[in-house]
This record gives sequence, structure tokens and C-alpha cells, in this order.
Amino acid sequence: MALFDLFKSEIKTPEKLYGKWKLIRAEGDLDLGKGVTMEFMRNGALDYCIDAGNKIQIMKLNFRVEGNMIITEQPSAPSKQKTAFKFDEEGLLVLDYGTSKTWFAKLTS
Repeated sequence: MALFDLFKSEIKTPEKLYGKWKLIRAEGDLDLGKGVTMEFMRNGALDYCIDAGNKIQIMKLNFRVEGNMIITEQPSAPSKQKTAFKFDEEGLLVLDYGTSKTWFAKLTS
């Protein structure tokens, strides 16, 4: 075991986060329509897709979880974004951006 491993905290991604999620509701200026999906993969990759009708924009991100925060980073333009998350009583993924929220329903595991 390396010395660094002694200080590394065990932060686990909740199992139910993995899979594909579809936007079903958004508050305020976050409303991008219902053509938004996110897929959280076990290797730490996150595909964020926006269906704009005539084209699909795909953002390839990396993610990790720290407590109740999802931390994302886009490798092509490194800067970390932190978003609070929770699962509501209906099993929806709720992302809280501080001033507004989005709700996602799970499509696949």
C-alpha cells in the first residue's frame, strides 16, 4: 500500500447513480427542453447529451462523487463544476444548482 493510499478517503458513488437519466423537469433558465440525457458510467465518464432537434450535442465529461456533490470536469476545457444531488421519494435524480433544480428519471442501469 502506498503512503498516499493511507490518506485517501473512501468516497463511493451511489450504485443507483450509474446508468442513463432523462430530464423530465427543470426550473427557471435551466429548462433546455425534454431532450436532455445524462449517462453516468462506472469508469468515471459522463455523457451529457442535448437533443436540439436537428442535431445532438454531446459533452464528454469526467465525474466523481464527494458526499452529496457530483464534481464534473470536461477534459478539453479543464474546470471543475460542483452540483448538489439527491434522489427524491419517487426515485428521481434531483440536481440542485443553488438557484434552480432539475429532475431526471432513470432510463437504464
